[in-house]
Amino acid sequence: MVRNYVRKRVQTSSNADIGEAIKSIKHDKMTINEASVKYNVLISTLYNRLSGHNGSSARGGTTILSKEEESHLVYVIKTMRDYDHPVSNSNVCTMAWWYMTELKKDIPDNGPGKDWFYGFMRRWSPELKIMKSMKLEKHAMMHCPFKFSIVGLTSCI
Repeated sequence: MVRNYVRKRVQTSSNADIGEAIKSIKHDKMTINEASVKYNVLISTLYNRLSGHNGSSARGGTTILSKEEESHLVYVIKTMRDYDHPVSNSNVCTMAWWYMTELKKDIPDNGPGKDWFYGFMRRWSPELKIMKSMKLEKHAMMHCPFKFSIVGLTSCI
């Protein structure tokens, strides 16, 4: 099941105010309490940012593949699409599993799951379009100018 995290708190002060308050504190212009009052920033926020516990890095967990490794996987998927080989969700997960195994990444035995796939697609959605697989007969009927019947082929035109 895909997890959708919802923040429980709304940020009360802007990042610019927090940055100015931290700058003032680091340059010994004022104390944490004074900066909190002047810039209207919570004291706990300033303590956390100064200690490096949070706020200094991007939100969310780290991905299994780095940005460069994911871009290489995107290149492979695009190349397959350019050669008229449609790629489905399961194909992407299988290719990613092979790639992660080749790179000796720490992954589960059954490969990356739906959570990984949906996160990957969210990061690369402007560049990728994944096709749903369908039976060949249905696909052929939709694009073929001939009508299939038990007797044989007859022209639709």
